[in-house]
Amino acid sequence: YRRKIGNLETGVRLLHLDTIASELDGSRQLFPVGQQFDKADNLSFYTAYHAGEHFRLYGEATEGRATQLNGTSFGRSLSYFFGPSWESQRLTIRANYANLTSTYLPVAGYWVGNRRGPYGEIRYRFTQKLEVFGSASQYSTTPDRSPSTPEFRSDST
Repeated sequence: YRRKIGNLETGVRLLHLDTIASELDGSRQLFPVGQQFDKADNLSFYTAYHAGEHFRLYGEATEGRATQLNGTSFGRSLSYFFGPSWESQRLTIRANYANLTSTYLPVAGYWVGNRRGPYGEIRYRFTQKLEVFGSASQYSTTPDRSPSTPEFRSDST
């Protein structure tokens, strides 16, 4: 559900994901270590404040809970991200800081949750057919992992 009231945009999302463990047949490698979930529920609140035509502040907070394939309850965990953006036809600049726990959008085959750190991007469009884009991020795994889960760092530019 999304609603816009003046310069403020808000929304809420309830997402339920379910895995049929008996149909995995050796495909458990699609799940990152420590994120082998049978069921997961996410309740997200989103907000963006448009301060003028091009500038906005945005953020999301998500409460997640999950059950692992072995039946163990993963409990509840809070994920969030926030940042500013400038978006015009010629120039786009976005930055955010994310703290996404293991239960944040735990989709098989994707590394979405269990990371935290800053991200930034810039795009400049010279013409309709020519633009330059660059981004940088510095992520590490979040501290909600179990002791048997490896720690990862990802720096990219």
